Order: sequence, then C-alpha cells, then structure tokens
Amino acid sequence: MRLTVSHDLDRLQRDLERIPGKIAKGAERAGKKRAEQGNRLAKADAKKKAGQPGRHYPESFTVEHDGLMTWVYGPDASFKQGGMDFEWGRGRQTKPHKSLSKSADKVGPKFWDDIDKLIGRVFW
Repeated sequence: MRLTVSHDLDRLQRDLERIPGKIAKGAERAGKKRAEQGNRLAKADAKKKAGQPGRHYPESFTVEHDGLMTWVYGPDASFKQGGMDFEWGRGRQTKPHKSLSKSADKVGPKFWDDIDKLIGRVFW
C-alpha cells in the first residue's frame, strides 16, 4: 500500500497565519472556564469554613478579566469582609482557610489539559 500526501505552501501559510488567533481565543475561553470553576470551589469551601463571624466572606468572591488571556478569582476587598484575611489566618484568624490554594490545586491541572488539547486541535 502506498500513501501520497500533497499540500501546497499557500495552504500551509494560511494555516500558520490562523494559528495565533485560534490559540488566543481558545486560551481565553479555557482561562475563563477554569477561573469560574475555581471561584465556585473556593467560594463553597470558604462558606463551609467561615462560620457566623465570616458569613459575608464567601459572597465577596468574584471572577474578573485582568488583561489579555488573564483571569483572576477570589475575595474582592470592595465587598463586605472581602478584605479580611481568612485565607492565611493572620490577625484574629486562628486557622488559615486556604480555600484559594485548594481550588487552584484542582483547576490548575485541568487548565493545562485544556491548553494541551487546544494546541493539539489547532495544529492537527
């Protein structure tokens, strides 16, 4: 059996010109998806741990677009109790919550899987 593949350089050039836009768009979507997922996980964990003294703290969690392909999530200091340091247990907090760290440990690998799949789709 013999297999012959032919392609012309014009089509290759067109494909290579389209790749950066596809990567940027796909990475933006993946970042948003995982930031929203991470925020939900962190907010749920914070809700379990905040108790009565920190009842407003979980409601301060937000997701924001912070530039080209950059998303951030977590407590927003402009919200009620958003500026309190529940996360690391400073001040009167006796035990750190680490809600953000735990959520990042879960969504970080998923984000890289998303990017790996994106690159595979774009190039192949």
